[in-house]
Amino acid sequence: MFLKRSQTIVVLVVFGMCLACSLSVGAQQSFTSFDKIEQAIARTLPEWILLDRWPSRFPQYNYISYRWQVRKNEVHVWMVEEQNAEDAARTFYEIYEFVPHLANRPPPTQLLIGDKCYILESLKGRMDLLLKKENLVVRISGGDALSGQIAPRDAIISFAQQIASAIPSNRTLNTSVVDKKTPSHHEKAVEALRRRQYQEAIEEFKQAISLEGDSAESHHGLGLAYLQVGDKTNARNSFKEAVRLKPDWPQAHFDLGQTYYELGEYATAANSFEEAVRLKPDFFEALLSLGKTYEHASEHAKAVEVLQKAVLLQPDNIDARNFLGTALILTGQPQDAVTVLQEAARLSPQSALIQANLGRAYKLTGKFQESLTALLQSLRLSPQDPVAHNWLGQTYELLEQKQEALTAYKRAIELKADYAEAYYNLGVLYLILGDRRQAEEECIALKKLNSDLADALSTKIAQVLPP
Repeated sequence: MFLKRSQTIVVLVVFGMCLACSLSVGAQQSFTSFDKIEQAIARTLPEWILLDRWPSRFPQYNYISYRWQVRKNEVHVWMVEEQNAEDAARTFYEIYEFVPHLANRPPPTQLLIGDKCYILESLKGRMDLLLKKENLVVRISGGDALSGQIAPRDAIISFAQQIASAIPSNRTLNTSVVDKKTPSHHEKAVEALRRRQYQEAIEEFKQAISLEGDSAESHHGLGLAYLQVGDKTNARNSFKEAVRLKPDWPQAHFDLGQTYYELGEYATAANSFEEAVRLKPDFFEALLSLGKTYEHASEHAKAVEVLQKAVLLQPDNIDARNFLGTALILTGQPQDAVTVLQEAARLSPQSALIQANLGRAYKLTGKFQESLTALLQSLRLSPQDPVAHNWLGQTYELLEQKQEALTAYKRAIELKADYAEAYYNLGVLYLILGDRRQAEEECIALKKLNSDLADALSTKIAQVLPP
């Protein structure tokens, strides 16, 4: 079963940002701190294997990340460099806005509490460890959210100790390698993007491309800036240039795919996401987006395949589980959908959408009472959801509670006047109740919305209640 997974330890090491971004074409900040940590881990924890080493994904942040593994445990180390821990923490909060799986959780407000090590239990089966030293802030999160087994504390603490010991006390950045000359247009653009001054960033990136060289990084940064001002067409064109200049850059393919997706060009979006995953098989965000795109294209079996991989990479990601549950329903695997969505509901009990999808999956497995409970919970959380009301009507019908079903269908139509499926279900229910006139009225309304459903209802009316 795809739910099997290894324990994963996630380490967020935040040093903050340098004055120059990793994408800058001019002189850059030294990465000696990163190298020291990498060497310290290799020297003191030789049993851990370095699997991946990723450069910065966002031009406004200068960071690097690693992935180590030993047996079934993994460690992800994320490092950003800054002048002090306070600035580093502010950068950490900013990064939360850019990384989807981090944005699902509230920011760790404990980051700036003293300079000691804190161990928190933020989720069942997960251990969080926070450490601050000089201008170093470390967050380590590890454990198995499914089994409830906490990851080995010794592994987490060892990494924290090695990371901290690699940074001398009273450490200062090596600024001697920073070029003091006037910043380039690319550097100005990166800084403007970091400050969220997007129009300025657009102009500076254009100048960089025109005067400093046709670089993939500048086109990519320009695409990000265009997205922030809502110009999806120019964003797409910029990302296409970035891909042309640097075809082996997974992030550029991903951002191009996201832009195609937002433009409604799903087939082309799928091609871009597929290429991003081909270049980087464990690219979680690309897998998630590819699964959503396949669903839009009604390629539900493909959606299941890639979303299962996404869930294996991040088992406690709510979006991945919810999309996978929907895809499993659409491929005729409702029991597997129930398993996936039950865990999603446990991780996010206040999600109306997950409760609604769980109710739908229960209904398809014949567990009508469980379906009713989940759908009612969904509507307590989100009373204005017409889809949940429609599914509630179907469940009431299966429980032989026809008057309650009528009320649910009518409410769905009140909330969404063009909800064709609800009109059809209401018309069929009137037929069951022997009310031909009301069934015909629903058929008339349905003809304006969906001719195929209207013809199907008209045929039922003629068969069930002849005039």
